[in-house]
Amino acid sequence: DITVPGDYIVGATGVRTAERTNANGTRTYTYGQDDIHDFAWTADPDYVVVKAKFSAAADVTPAEYARIATLLGRTADDVKLSDVDITVLLQPSRRQQAQRHIDAAKAGLKWYGLWYGRYPYKTLTVVDPAPG
Repeated sequence: DITVPGDYIVGATGVRTAERTNANGTRTYTYGQDDIHDFAWTADPDYVVVKAKFSAAADVTPAEYARIATLLGRTADDVKLSDVDITVLLQPSRRQQAQRHIDAAKAGLKWYGLWYGRYPYKTLTVVDPAPG
């Protein structure tokens, strides 16, 4: 559980499973994630939230799966990646860089996943912190 001032936007490791407004004007967010060794979170009232999805079917072609499967001596199903919900938390002055962050996250999920193994989580949060 993370409790912050009511106007703050929170990003954290895992999936947000609950949120509630408290009587004192704060908000409490609950996150959960299995099999992790670290937990990180961030909060800022100014974040711009941009959502995207890495689609294992749309962002990787059948030819790419077949090529990697052949190189590794595996089946295409063995190397198939998982869908991942991407959240980018940006500073308002850098809103125009949102697509750049999404593209980089998708490229990382795709190529790291194909070369070394699929990303094991359902979510990925990219944070553009405030200066200083």
